[in-house]
Amino acid sequence: PEGTLSLAQGITSWGPPEEALTEAAAAVREQATGVYGPGEGIQTLRDAFAASLDSDFGVRGVEVMVTAGANQAYVNTVLATMDHGDAAVLFAPYYFNHRMAIQMCGHAADLLTG
Repeated sequence: PEGTLSLAQGITSWGPPEEALTEAAAAVREQATGVYGPGEGIQTLRDAFAASLDSDFGVRGVEVMVTAGANQAYVNTVLATMDHGDAAVLFAPYYFNHRMAIQMCGHAADLLTG
């Protein structure tokens, strides 16, 4: 409907702000842009998020991870929270990548879906 902002699949009906385009163009020219960054995210960005959590919400003493996307974040969560022999439950409907992440991490035998 008109006036609705859909963020489904990360697709929007508007382009990025001009400032973001300018900064992205500058970043492409930096050598560090063309290499893989740390799995937990760039430290300065993590620090900025941690400072925001503290100042905006009073959340302190937490570790912040910045991922390339939701799928990486989900896999990282599975790896960080599940141990061998743990069971997992996925409630339908679920995103197929969630099932694959659990299977990939070796928990397929202990996966309940429904």
